[in-house]
Formats: sequence, structure tokens, C-alpha cells
Amino acid sequence: MRAKSSVMGLVKICTVTPSTLNVKDDPVTKYIVRKWDELYPWMRFFARNCLPPPYDVSVTPPRPDICNVFDAAKLCITPLSLICTQSEEGHHFLRSSISVQHFIAQLWILIGNLQGDVLQGDPGNLTDGLISMLQASFAVTNHVCISESEDPNKTTLPLSTYVQAAGGVKPVVFTLLRYIRRITRDAAAIEEPRSWTTGDWSVKQLYLYTAGLHYSFEFLKIISHQDVSCHAQLIHQGSIRTVVDAIAQMLPNILVQANKELDFDPQLGLVGRQNILWSGYSYVASAIRDADDGVTCVCQAINAGILQTLEKGVICPPHINRCDHPSRGRLGDIELLFLLATFFMYDRVVKSIGRHWSHIQSVPTEKREIRDKGLGVALELVLISTIDAMDHRSVEPINFHEYRCSGSGVR
Repeated sequence: MRAKSSVMGLVKICTVTPSTLNVKDDPVTKYIVRKWDELYPWMRFFARNCLPPPYDVSVTPPRPDICNVFDAAKLCITPLSLICTQSEEGHHFLRSSISVQHFIAQLWILIGNLQGDVLQGDPGNLTDGLISMLQASFAVTNHVCISESEDPNKTTLPLSTYVQAAGGVKPVVFTLLRYIRRITRDAAAIEEPRSWTTGDWSVKQLYLYTAGLHYSFEFLKIISHQDVSCHAQLIHQGSIRTVVDAIAQMLPNILVQANKELDFDPQLGLVGRQNILWSGYSYVASAIRDADDGVTCVCQAINAGILQTLEKGVICPPHINRCDHPSRGRLGDIELLFLLATFFMYDRVVKSIGRHWSHIQSVPTEKREIRDKGLGVALELVLISTIDAMDHRSVEPINFHEYRCSGSGVR
């Protein structure tokens, strides 16, 4: 089929373009944007005929004779990924077209529902694996779809358009949390880099996963803030626990310091990797602020281990002992700590704090050097406040009116 060969040739060019041309609107991207009206119908054709239905991936595609599932996924995903990351005009396609958003949402649900890590037809080449496509494409693509346009004169569809295209609030929430857990699992399984250089394969994979998690957290924050139903369903499905767990598992790889070349690299460096932490902490903070029942959200965060996770951020050692550290960046972790402290007056929160200390006392710890003195000071103040809160509760009766301060949902 000539159409398949033509699009596949374009896909092969797309896969090398980002690594060789680190510029916006490069020639390949401009060509895709210019030919979008011709390319997009073929992408829809391959998705409709060669991929299984999004909500039942066990069903055989209608036309498996045209191409296998792996190739069809590449044909559909790769052009989207390129124009999403390399083209301002491509951003406009994603934000303004109902058809394109429906196509992306259905493809996102489909990939999220696939079992295992291998698509039918996958040749087994690690550089072409499903996970790499998933991270490189959908985390950024989804974020672009629902984020505001850089140009105020260009149309941005409402969030409800994307949510409806994906089947509603529940499918969006379930799929997003499944993606985050899957990305976290694979990121934690990355082998220790041999050289800690920008050319090392494990370092590149680490960047891929941290970028995927960063944009997944941003997507999470946007839908939670803009849609009340999404916010409620996310909290109900344990989004705070999922985010805290992801941060806890990724901390050792994110905060590692290797050498000046890598640590200060604009893409792979420490500052860029730290963005995942700030975006994750920012979601937890926004979920607490936006909630009718902030106490429940704070309890979920503490029960999920947010205080232990922040302690890991304080003591996580550098890879080598150097004094020229990159700048710390945003203070999302410290802001979240102080936000948590404003809820220490509530009885349910104090009970969660008690469970936190019981867990800490049952786990043997060894003294380690503090690498982040700013966070260390803030954490020490907040931990002292937790002890004060428990002491206060042990001698003072519960004041019912304290519960009324955090919203109508508190009981």
C-alpha cells in the first residue's frame, strides 16, 4: 500500500528529527504542518482499520492485513508527537480542532488500555518500544491539547471537549492515573547509567520518563483545577497517593548529581529533572486548596507518605561530592510543607500524623548528610509542629468548630 509506505517513510524521518534539529519549526515539521490536511485523514484511516477499539483492546482490528498494530500506532502517534513538540502551528491544530482532539483522546485511551509492554508486530527494538512512544507523545500531547494558547488571538477549545472525546470523567481519570503508575514503574526500573553523560542510553530514558511524568502531573493539575467533577473523581481514586508514590520512587534518580556536563545540561540537567518534583508537589497543593474538604486531601497526602518523601529529598545524596550545585529552582516542596502545617489543628490530620510517627519509629534509620539545607530547615519546623499538634490534642478536647474551617465536606 503506497500510502502506508509514504507515511512510514515520513515517520522514520520524524524519529530522528528531534535529536538532530533542536529548533522549533524545522523543515520536517513545517512539511507535516503544510501537508496536515493530506496526512491526518490517513492517520485516522490507519487508526480506524488497524488498531483495536479503545475500550476493548482484545478485539481484532478490522483490517489487520493492511499493517500490524505496532506500525499503525507509530503512524498515528509519531507525527502528532513531532508537531506537538516542534511547532507552534501544530499546537494550534491540537487546541482548536474537535476532530483532532477526539482522535488524540481515543488513541490515548487505547494505548492506556493495552496490556503488557509489547504491541503486536513489535520487532523488539528498544528504541521503538511502546513505552518510549507513550512517554514521548501522549504526556506532552495531552498537555498541549488542554493548555491555553500562547497567542490570545487563537482559539482554545474548552476542557470539556477533550473529556467528552475520551468518554467522560471516569475514563480520563482512570487512564491518567494508570499512565502515571506505568511510567513510574518503568522509570524506577532503569538501569544505573554507566557513564552519566548526555549520550548514555539510560540517561536518555531517564529524561524521557521524567518529562513524561512532569507533563502528566501538569495535565493532572489542569483538569483538577478546571473541572470540579474531575477533581472529585481524582481524589476519590487516590490521585494524591499516586503522585506521592511516583515522586518517592523517582527521587534517587532525579536528584542525583553526576558531573558538570550533565548537571548543567539544558535538557538532561538537574534543574530540568527537578521539574517533575515541583509539578507533583504543585498538584498536591492545588488539590488541597481547591477541595471542599481540604482535611481529607491533607490526610491522604500524609497517609501516602508525603512527609517521608520530603525527608528523602532533604537527605538524598549527590552522586559525587561537589560544591558547584545547580540552582535549586522553584520552592514547591517548601510551599506544600507550610500548606500542610495550616491543617495541623484538625483531629483527623493529627491522627494521620500519629500514624506517620508510628511508621517512622518502626523503621530503622541511619544518619545521613543533609543536601538541601533550605528544605531541611522548613521540614524541621513542620515536623516540630506535628509534635506540638499531637501534644495539644493529648490535653485539649476536640473543638467541633475547627472542622468547619476547611469546607462543607469535613465530618
